[in-house]
Amino acid sequence: MDASMISGRTAPDTVPIPGEPGRTPFPIDALYAEAARIRSQSEAVNILSCSANKEDHQFLEQALGNYARWPKIFQPVLYKCFDLAPALKLLGRVRFAIVLCDQEISGTWQQLLAQIQVLPNTPFLIVTSRLADEQLWAEALNIGAYDVLAKPFDVDEAIRVVTSAWNQWTYRQEFFLQSGNVMRA
Repeated sequence: MDASMISGRTAPDTVPIPGEPGRTPFPIDALYAEAARIRSQSEAVNILSCSANKEDHQFLEQALGNYARWPKIFQPVLYKCFDLAPALKLLGRVRFAIVLCDQEISGTWQQLLAQIQVLPNTPFLIVTSRLADEQLWAEALNIGAYDVLAKPFDVDEAIRVVTSAWNQWTYRQEFFLQSGNVMRA
């Protein structure tokens, strides 16, 4: 059986951009190489916090920095942006596993989500809001956000959501790498 065949379908050479048929900027081989690099290294886990509220950044910095039970391979590094424009620039330069975005930031969390969904090794978006309700939760999850965190933040809930997102992101990297090995076997 041809190594590029699974279930009778030919494996693609590139990954399509969601919502943009025909656009495929990321070669599959480059994505497999990146997943293998991530798997082989014990490196910092980059987290982006996008909020106009300085207290949000301070809370996350303290919560992430003071949590003593992180796995040894999870060393969080928090990047802080007070506006959407610098966050979008950072997304093109730094590989993030998790992005937290305040619902009330200038620009919208939906714009940020649209930008991160086209990145290789797409980070998980967590929407933060002081008005977190069922409608926001349903909207965020339905269009691709990972979760919603209510403000004021609860330390245990913030740690739980960030840890869960990191575990899912890591699992996705492992799964992608293993599926690539199956396709190449």
